[in-house]
This record gives sequence, C-alpha cells and structure tokens, in this order.
Amino acid sequence: MGASMRVLWLCVILLSMASLTQAAGPTPLQQVLPAGVETLIACRSPYQMPAASRDWPQDDLFHYRLYLPAGYDARGQQTYPLMFIASPSGNARMGVMAARLKRDRWVVAMLVESRNRSIVWLPNFMAAYHDITQRVRVHKSMLFCTGLSGGARVCGYYPRLRPGFQGLILQAAGFPQRPAYLRGANAHIAVYGTFGNQDRNRREGRRIRAGVPPQTRTLVELWEGGHTWAPASVFNRALDWLEEKALLDQVYQNSLSGAYRWHLDNQLALYAQAGSDMERYAIYQRILRLPKRWHDQLDAAVASSLSTIAEAMRQLVDSEAMGQEIAAYHAFHETLRLDERGRGSNLPALIKRYGQIVERYGQTIYAKQAAIRQQSVRWEHGEP
Repeated sequence: MGASMRVLWLCVILLSMASLTQAAGPTPLQQVLPAGVETLIACRSPYQMPAASRDWPQDDLFHYRLYLPAGYDARGQQTYPLMFIASPSGNARMGVMAARLKRDRWVVAMLVESRNRSIVWLPNFMAAYHDITQRVRVHKSMLFCTGLSGGARVCGYYPRLRPGFQGLILQAAGFPQRPAYLRGANAHIAVYGTFGNQDRNRREGRRIRAGVPPQTRTLVELWEGGHTWAPASVFNRALDWLEEKALLDQVYQNSLSGAYRWHLDNQLALYAQAGSDMERYAIYQRILRLPKRWHDQLDAAVASSLSTIAEAMRQLVDSEAMGQEIAAYHAFHETLRLDERGRGSNLPALIKRYGQIVERYGQTIYAKQAAIRQQSVRWEHGEP
C-alpha cells in the first residue's frame, strides 16, 4: 500500500472515530422518535458525581428506554401519563406490564443504569426525568413509577425528589425508610404493594400500611408466586386502582383536563371491546365518576355517545339476571374504600366484610375479587 493510500485510510478512520464520538453524545432533544416502539435515549444528569463513586459512567451519560404510545404525534397537543420502571439488576423492561401500558397509551421510561448496590439509581432517575419532561408531551401531574425489589425501594424515593407523582406500585419490596414525605403537597399519592406468597421480602409488605402517614391511601396484594414481577392480572388491578385515585377520587382540577380526556377515551375503547354486561357496567361506573364539571364541557358527539351508553345501562340495571352481580360490585367497592385507608386495628373488620361478600354473592365476579382482598388483608394482619 502506497503512502498516499495509507494517508487516505487514516483520514477515513479518524473521521469514523469522530462520527462515533459525536453519536455517543446525548440524544438530541429535537430528534424525531418512532411511536409504538422503544428507543434508547442517552442524556446527562443534573445530579453531580459523588467524589467516591466508582459506578459513574466515564462519558457522563445515563440512559433510559423510551416507549412512545402508538399514534403519538410530535406535532400534536395531547399529553400522556408517564410510568418510570426500575429493575434491581438494571436495564429495566416492561415485561408483563407491556400489554396494559401499550393498550392505554402510556409514555414509559425504563431506566438502564439504575440497579441495586449502586448510587447511580439517583442520577439515572434525575437524568431521565429532566430529559423526558423536555423531550415529549408527558402530563407533568400524571407521573407514576414501579419497580421490583431494590427497584421498588428506589422508586419509593422518586416523589421526594421531583414533583408530579400520583402513585407508586411497589413490587416485592417496601419503602427503604418511613416515607414521611407523603404529606403536604404529596398527601394525594397512593401506594399499591404486590408480593408473592413465597417471596423472601414479603414481610416488608406488612410494614407498608404501618409506615405511611394516616391519610395515605394504600393497598397491598399477596399473590401466588415468588420474588419476581407481579403477574399481569395483579399489575392491572394495581394500575386500575391508582388511576381511580388520581382521576376519579379527587376534586376537579383544571390542570388534569387532558388526563380526564385520556382516561375517558380509554374507557370508551374498553367499553366497545367488552365481552360481558358486567364488564360494561364496571366501565360505565368509572366514566360516571369523572368530575361532573369536566363532563359538562364535553363536545356534542362524545356527549351523545355517553347518552347511548347510559340508556343501555338503565336497561341493564333493570335486568333481574344482573342483580347479584351489580350488588356484589357495589358491596366490594364500598369495602375497598374502607380498605385503602385501613390500619392495624381496622383489619379484622375488613376481613369480616370481605368474607360476607364472598358468602352472600357466591360466584359473582366481585365476590371473587373480595376473596383476593380478604386473603391479602388476612396476611397483612398476621394470619396464615
């Protein structure tokens, strides 16, 4: 190879290295991202490196996988709720949660570096939070998080670090310390714990209610399994409940107007796909609980659709065949509202009430839900 050819190849190599160096920098905020798929995002953290940290990345970059819901339009106006996910081993993914999060059009941030026994969980979260709230249209008052084991423990810190959180799903671990920050501006945050009945960490589930402030709405569910992510059915119950606490149980907030519409659109889609009358009834009950002040602002087309559904529900309620199912639904939800604010001295009464629903309503859908809650509350109370 001649001298001129060697010089040419050297230039090519240097240019390639420069290109790689540039590509390895932060993902530009203006970069157009595909919807309906995950994209690995690189970003810098506003949190400064501790002097003794050996885990800090040499290039100062942290990463998260960003999922944008199908149909997300970078030029649109709609905002979306945001779910952070943290794994004890790092490189978090949606796993069995994916179907629900995709169906209901969530933006999802899966933290990459955050892991057990490392301080980098903090700068990784901070980097992702600051990047994603600038990069895409997330609803900044509709933030949630979930994590497994050590990922759940760090998730429990997020609302203390940044505003906008509505709920936490703590899987296979509880809070690392008493969450005194769930007061004042954070008093509205709801907490749902999930533990397998063979999980070595399950004792932490019994401490969740006792550790949160009295006003914090809290549920803990025990399911059959070990130290792993909860099954999709358990995650769905947790997310159903957290969405209700955020959007249906609080007074009207104008800042949540976009979130109310997001929730309504999801419920209307579910109603159209529902496979049973009881499923349609439960969906309609959620629609009814959206703030009336917001309902009154709906356009004529949506209002007409809701009127059609309301007429179908009136006929359904008059159906003798649905009487037991509907009664079980209301008995269960009345008890659930007591359950979410229950503490140690109230648990025996809750166990009794759930048992009465099971006994009275037999094989109805919500008698089965009551049996799940009764088993979980019994375990929390220290019963086998």
